[in-house]
Order: sequence, then C-alpha cells, then structure tokens
Amino acid sequence: MNADGSPGVAADVNVGARAGVLVPLALLLIGLGVVFTATAVTLIIVGASGRRDEQSSIAEADAPTDHGPSAPVSAPWAAPTSPPLPPPQLEGASTASPEDEVAH
Repeated sequence: MNADGSPGVAADVNVGARAGVLVPLALLLIGLGVVFTATAVTLIIVGASGRRDEQSSIAEADAPTDHGPSAPVSAPWAAPTSPPLPPPQLEGASTASPEDEVAH
C-alpha cells in the first residue's frame, strides 16, 4: 500500500506446463503398485497359514530329535578347531608391570 492509500502493484500471473508423459507414467506406477501389493498380500497369507508340503513333513518326522549334551552340533564342512596359541614371548622382555618401573 502506498502512502496516499492507493494500491501498490497488482499482477495476474498464470503458469503452466504440458507434459504428455505424466499420465501414462502415473498409470504405470499405480499398476505396478497394485501388482506388488497383491503379491505381498499373497505371500503374507501363504506364509501365515503354516501350510507345508508333504515332503518336508516326512523329512522332519524321520530326523532324529534327541541330540543330547554329548553330541555337539557342528558343520560337517568346518575345519577342526585347535586350542588357541599362547601369546608370543619376546626375548629379554621384562615381566614387571609398568607400575613397578615408575621412578620414585
């Protein structure tokens, strides 16, 4: 507003752009969203139903269940383990602690 009460600057502006790719891109993304959502819902329902095939049920029934404390579980391909090596001893190294070497 100016000092004499008259209005300042007035402007009527319109801005626009035309892009013919936006509508097909939006429809494609909506379609992909629907497909992914349907796939996710299907996988959740199948996973939550606890359905198992007959072969895995038979294999689980034949597997031994009592391992007991005397039977360690280890991978058959794992290398045998040996006890850890002691730390190396340096020749001429002092066995005194750093507190013993402090000068009084």
